[in-house]
Amino acid sequence: MTKFSLNDYVECKRVAIELLSLCNRDCSFCQRFNDRSGVRKDRNGKSILDKMPTKHVYSIIDQLAALGFKRTVLFHGFSEPTLDSRLPEFVTYAKEKGMKVRITTNGDVLRVNNRLCSQLDGLVDVFKISLYDYTTHKEKVESKKYWQTRITKSRITFGNAVEDHYHRDQSKLLPSELSNQTQAELPCLRTHGLYIRYDGEVGLCCLDDHRSFNLGNAFETTVEEIWWSDRRIQIANSLKESGSRNKYNACANCYYMPEKNFSFREKTIKRTRRLLFRFGLNPITEKGL
Repeated sequence: MTKFSLNDYVECKRVAIELLSLCNRDCSFCQRFNDRSGVRKDRNGKSILDKMPTKHVYSIIDQLAALGFKRTVLFHGFSEPTLDSRLPEFVTYAKEKGMKVRITTNGDVLRVNNRLCSQLDGLVDVFKISLYDYTTHKEKVESKKYWQTRITKSRITFGNAVEDHYHRDQSKLLPSELSNQTQAELPCLRTHGLYIRYDGEVGLCCLDDHRSFNLGNAFETTVEEIWWSDRRIQIANSLKESGSRNKYNACANCYYMPEKNFSFREKTIKRTRRLLFRFGLNPITEKGL
């Protein structure tokens, strides 16, 4: 038990500290694709260039350490963390405080920056490499082999966005199987972390990029106060109930859920996508998949 936990459900399991607003890609399945709010892009579609001030990054990590937090810190959001030259510095600091570090990256910078790759390999606990460019199963296998030889000390997992994309607010793609409204009746158990955007605004979950719940700003309010706020707790508890997603506009059209909550149909669809790739077919273009 720590100051940051009460029981198994409300314990804070991860804190995302997004270092910057920028991504070098413009993926159609990502929330930033159609954003014109000034958070990711301006009204003309130009990417916003902003960073979380260094003093706030250190302050958030220090607050977590004071609370006894030993779980996972993420340094990404809807942005590419390896574009920030401060990344090794912050990863090192979080590790010195006894925290685990996980980074999701498209890998573009790590492919060409040998020094950065060497610095982070073994320092970061887990890399999740998002694989975007393969078109066949063979290419996917080759991409995985490349990263398994490129990064040898840290654990690696892979994101297969081409096959396993799902609906995100403001994104372009909406898989046809996710039009099944019965999925919206399932409870949401993804409120076990804090997601701090580069400007300090805190989200309820990893998909709440527009900070729809007004939980507060980590530059103005302490992490502890935000986590234990009556508002956050009330929303998180209500989302444990079936049908609760429909109470909130931000959740009503969100179909993301852990795979353990997938129906037999959804699990079959995922397996079918992977089989299609093995036979050289693109599941995104196959009708009904």
